[in-house]
Parts: sequence; structure tokens; C-alpha cells
Amino acid sequence: MKLIAAVDGAWHIGWENRTVYRLPQDLHAFRQITLGSAVVMGRKTFDSLPEGPLDGRANLVLSRSMAEQTPGITVCRDLDQLRARLADFQDRPCWVIGGREIYRQLLPFCTHARITYTSRIYPADCSFPTPLPELGWVLEADEPVPDTYGVFRFQEYRNPAPEPF
Repeated sequence: MKLIAAVDGAWHIGWENRTVYRLPQDLHAFRQITLGSAVVMGRKTFDSLPEGPLDGRANLVLSRSMAEQTPGITVCRDLDQLRARLADFQDRPCWVIGGREIYRQLLPFCTHARITYTSRIYPADCSFPTPLPELGWVLEADEPVPDTYGVFRFQEYRNPAPEPF
């Protein structure tokens, strides 16, 4: 399991149920990376999707309150149910795509993270649970995002001690 997120310099991820910034290169990379995979998200993240379930991906929503019969998604009530459902998608990569509570719950099980990072700080009401460097994750790649003059960066982190899921 891997995670993908866009954060600012304070590791903010959201403002009023949207990402703190919208960067076309990030949206394009997100689509390319997650296409064909299983994506795991919370209900609020799902509700923030402008066009509903992400096409070309298996959409799994971890939620205690969402209706089970929501078209285009698989609802999981807890981690045990998520684990069982992900077994159906063993042939695909799995990406955790947010929000904060879902990152918090699944972070220990993730092996890698793809972070779009900027040192700029934006207004926010939601932050990543704990910045990955503070958790001992290893930065393995740090590349400027094309056409942003180095203001935004694609970073790859590795969890040196992921827990089995």
C-alpha cells in the first residue's frame, strides 16, 4: 500500500473540503500514477470529487456512515473489511488518497509515499497527521515539478518499517 498527497510547507492538505492548492501538473501526475489501481479514501474525500468515483480505478471508501449502495464505489466500514476487500484487488497497486483520518489510520501500513510539496503555506483547516520526516520516513527522490520554477516538488518517501496489512 502506498499513499499520495499534496501538502504545503506546514503539511496542510485541505481547506473547506478541497486541496489547499490546485496544480495542473499535480492533477495530471495523480491521474497517471493512480490509473488502473485501487484507491482508498474517506467519505469527505469522496464527497469532494467533482465527478464522483474516479474513472479507471477501483474506488474504496472507508466510512462508518456512507450508504452501502453508492454506485461506483465499495464501502468498507472498518480496517478488517478494507483488508478483505483489497484482497479482491491484489493484482493492482493500492493508493491511499486521503483525507486526514484515512492517512492517520493507514500510514503505518504504507510502504511508500508520493508527495507534491511546496514550501509555501496556504490557508487550511486540515493537515496531514504527522509530516513524514518526523516519522522517520526516508526521502528518496525530490524533483521540481515541471514549469513551476522549483516552487513545487514531487517527492518520494519510503517507510523503513511498514507494518503488515
